[in-house]
Amino acid sequence: MSDSEYDIEITSENLRDSVLKIALDIKPEWRKYSEDNFILKFLNGGVTNRLVSCYLKENGLDTPQTILFRIYGKNTEHFISREEEIETMKIMKKVNLGPEYYTKFKNGISYEYLPGKIVDFEMVNDLEIYPKIAKAFASLHLINFKGFIRHSDLEPGQKTFIFPKIREILNLVHDDYKAHMSHMTDDLLAKIPNKKQLLDEVNFLENYFKNLTEENESIIVFSHNDLLLANIIFNEQENNVKFIDYEYAGINYQAYDIANHFNEYAGVENPDYSKFPQREYQLKWLRIYLDEFYSKVNKFYTRQSDETVLVDDKFLNQFCDEVNKFTLVSHLMWAIWSLVQAQSSDLEFNFVEYSHIRFNEYFKGRTNLLNL
Repeated sequence: MSDSEYDIEITSENLRDSVLKIALDIKPEWRKYSEDNFILKFLNGGVTNRLVSCYLKENGLDTPQTILFRIYGKNTEHFISREEEIETMKIMKKVNLGPEYYTKFKNGISYEYLPGKIVDFEMVNDLEIYPKIAKAFASLHLINFKGFIRHSDLEPGQKTFIFPKIREILNLVHDDYKAHMSHMTDDLLAKIPNKKQLLDEVNFLENYFKNLTEENESIIVFSHNDLLLANIIFNEQENNVKFIDYEYAGINYQAYDIANHFNEYAGVENPDYSKFPQREYQLKWLRIYLDEFYSKVNKFYTRQSDETVLVDDKFLNQFCDEVNKFTLVSHLMWAIWSLVQAQSSDLEFNFVEYSHIRFNEYFKGRTNLLNL
């Protein structure tokens, strides 16, 4: 098993040679096979990176023997810490919530393929599957759990992931970004806020959620922060779910992580927000999540003190309201992120159109949701 760093930049020109060189170091037992026994296949790597699988023809793709090579998207190092991601992957493997990390090269990493199905809209509505997802969220959110972490437990200067990340990404948006997008129609660009308007929205939202999370004593957990459906793998044989792609993971409000997940029911390629879960579904999902989360939290308190949390209907509905409010933060985050991608990404995806769609959802829900 390789644990070194390769001084190789994988490109379309050297793809096969470079991938096989690294793959044979990761799995020396493959050296007995001739080169024509290996298949390289591009997979759907989302809208940040490119993803290549390498596997033996006789094994097929859907096996743990398959190796994945993620080739980082252009300029993504400006807003993603790749070293932190690698450390997170190692932790997730230890707690059985993610794939094994193998090694890194100049413009990417290689890691274990998780057999199973990428979750889709039908599966997140399946009574046999979505409870497993909710419980996996709870397990993730309890990693490195030390005590009952509330907003007031933050140390001076310590911040959660989301608003510093939004500001970091916003700083990468050119002041006159619209002038550099001549390939986009004026009509579309007119529907997207300019940079000053974006900053005003971030300031407004950050202030609003500062007050909300202080008032609610909101829970802060280790979060994935990007659990779109394509980042959830359901293994029917093992009857479990695992998460992949921890690029944006960090300490954050638990309500945000769930809100972002609910937003992603709409999909990415052609988002359909009529698929956003209705409150009845949300309450069922959140009940499963909260019961799992607090069953473990309350065990901690049984050992440490008399304080426990009762997940009654009032508690459940208040948390559901908080989750729905955080959907706005998710929309704003990915709308601004899309503008940065539109400036630099070489992936074939209409980031400006996607940004417009997310802004539209943000402004559509802004007034109603903040009045909950």
